[in-house]
Amino acid sequence: MTRKSTDFIVASDYLEHMSPLLLGFWAETGVGKSYLCLSFPPPVFLVSFEPEGPYWAVKNAIKRKLIRPDQVFINEVIPAAFPDTPPFPRDLGDEKRLYAYVKRELDDILENEPKGTLVIDTGTTFNQTVQEVELEEIRKKRELQKRELFPFDYARPNKVYQQLVDAIRGTELSCVFTHHAAPMYNSQGEKLKDKWEYSGNNKLPQWCDIFGRLRRDMNYYDTSGGEVLKDGDPRKMRRWFEVEKCRLDDSKVGLEIDNPTYSTLLEKILG
Repeated sequence: MTRKSTDFIVASDYLEHMSPLLLGFWAETGVGKSYLCLSFPPPVFLVSFEPEGPYWAVKNAIKRKLIRPDQVFINEVIPAAFPDTPPFPRDLGDEKRLYAYVKRELDDILENEPKGTLVIDTGTTFNQTVQEVELEEIRKKRELQKRELFPFDYARPNKVYQQLVDAIRGTELSCVFTHHAAPMYNSQGEKLKDKWEYSGNNKLPQWCDIFGRLRRDMNYYDTSGGEVLKDGDPRKMRRWFEVEKCRLDDSKVGLEIDNPTYSTLLEKILG
């Protein structure tokens, strides 16, 4: 069968082109979120919501030749959006200003950069800004009604997030959304020891090609062989990626990938 429309692509041609990877993950502070991002195809455009947050990750990645200095570009959006003095605390007007700035920068990257990787670091902070701005009118309405926000009220910020994902999918850029881990609490409001959960847009995991958790164990080492390692020995640490969702191959859910990088993620998941 022959289609006249030029918008249809025969499957043999369609499958020859591998789409860039969209990764989302979450981790506790200091586990190496930014460092993992820097292993993705260059140039890497790192949109950072944490002033000086990626400094040591970038420095170490360059030192270890994971990436060259001319292959990574960092935009610290808070000082960039407020070049005089970043306000503290930020009010709604400030969040609108930050949101407008980030949208302009993302539009510029998506329109003008043919290849590479876009990193949103962190998606936790970006999601908070999106929600605060996009929910403004709905919050006013609920306040007049003396009601809390309903789950369906989040449709608007979720739609904005999905439109961003769709825009990224329309380019040749890979993309990484990093997220913080949030502490978990019991029904009495007490913080649970060593219990964490994902903090970010609740729809994003289903839109990612791979979504998971970056983890680290500082006391991981099998001492059954009799060798004793001193504290601080890097061999005592295990760092791994735990796959929680995978559109590429759902049988890989639960897979643990040690010392994750862009290459090892694809190697272990796609074989």
